[in-house]
Amino acid sequence: FTAASLEVVHQYGIAMEQQFAGKMEDALASFKKAADLDPNFARAYAGMAGTSGNLNRLQDAEKYLKLAMEHVDRMTERERYRTRGLYYRKTGSLSKCVEEYSELVRQYPADNIGHLNLASCYSDLRNMPKAMEEARRAADISPKAAMQRRNLALIAAYAGDFQTSEREAQVALQLNPSYEKAYLPLAYAQLLQGHLPQAAETYRQLEKVSRLGASFAASGLADLALYEGRFSDAVRILEQGAAADLSATNLLAAEKLTALAYVQLSRGQKKLALDAAERAQSSKKANIRFLVARIFVAAGEIAKARALAAGLASDSQPEPQADAKLIEGEIALQAANPHQAIKAMTEANQLLDTWIGRFDLGQAYLEAGQFAEADSEFDWCIKRRGEALELDDGPTYGYFPSVHYYQGRVREGLKSPGSAESYRTYLSIRGKAGEDPLLPEIRRRAGQ
Repeated sequence: FTAASLEVVHQYGIAMEQQFAGKMEDALASFKKAADLDPNFARAYAGMAGTSGNLNRLQDAEKYLKLAMEHVDRMTERERYRTRGLYYRKTGSLSKCVEEYSELVRQYPADNIGHLNLASCYSDLRNMPKAMEEARRAADISPKAAMQRRNLALIAAYAGDFQTSEREAQVALQLNPSYEKAYLPLAYAQLLQGHLPQAAETYRQLEKVSRLGASFAASGLADLALYEGRFSDAVRILEQGAAADLSATNLLAAEKLTALAYVQLSRGQKKLALDAAERAQSSKKANIRFLVARIFVAAGEIAKARALAAGLASDSQPEPQADAKLIEGEIALQAANPHQAIKAMTEANQLLDTWIGRFDLGQAYLEAGQFAEADSEFDWCIKRRGEALELDDGPTYGYFPSVHYYQGRVREGLKSPGSAESYRTYLSIRGKAGEDPLLPEIRRRAGQ
């Protein structure tokens, strides 16, 4: 890279070591010192963008990334690949992100940041084998870097490899017990294995680390409550957590309000669901607006859903475009037009093959009476259940139990005795809490 002095290089080196260790606040301060020493130092701004993103300060990340790109004329070729790759990653241009970082690691095979971010871009494209390959390479290059270990743990969780996820998250936490984001893949790995008390304990440990950790922990504990059908617990945790986030101007409030809307809808409280969704819809994050639009459709507020879908459709990137198609399909399904829904949802999955897209398409096939096709989609949802862990950059595994309900209905349609097993699986997850409005229907269908 290009820098004004060795002092700047030294400060940048300190910042990178802190970033690798998962000490994001310290790293951000050190990157700022480097930028103060050399206001034209592009890599300092890129570092500030990356660490701000890790701290969920998305507006700051966007600001610093623009500052980095303003100095493109001073960058070395390697700097340009790194900085443009980060720019594409943050703006959702995933194919360009893969292109930039692939060329970077082709020319510089030991570039740890190149492999790390390339893994994240492949993960966002739902190419989990390539994501795992790159994440392993980044961890191999920097085995003592908590950030690389945590990234591998998270991608392994998405890929359903809970053993790797748990092991790598434990290593990351041994390297830095205060690294908030390393607790999440550990809890996810425990959740995927059905170790719910252990997952809850992991979130409680995270709660004690910092204010940011407490915010992450609240989302995780609420998601765990939703997964188990403890809807009143989930509502309480999310309301308290969203209030705390808003008082701290924490951008995680939108995720909690979206989750709150989904919980309220799940417990049959349509008005309360709409109240929460209204508060969340101003988020700039496309995946939040997509999940809010789904709430609006389910609650019958079609005009509001269409308005959000139009905004998503106008985006230049494939994921929000796919999300807009899914909303179009859900509106058609709500209007009792499953064949139009199938068409729109199939187009969405051709743009980007997502877990939620498969889930929605399975429901459309079910309503159309195409049981074999629906069974295939729900099978995919179960095989790819790790991808349901974070639908909006926060814990969302509470969406997953519904797959068993719909799979049971599909197998009823197929006259398969396996339908009862699907219903029993759902009951084993949510039956004990006794709050789910679906429980009487599911017990009847299961013959209980």
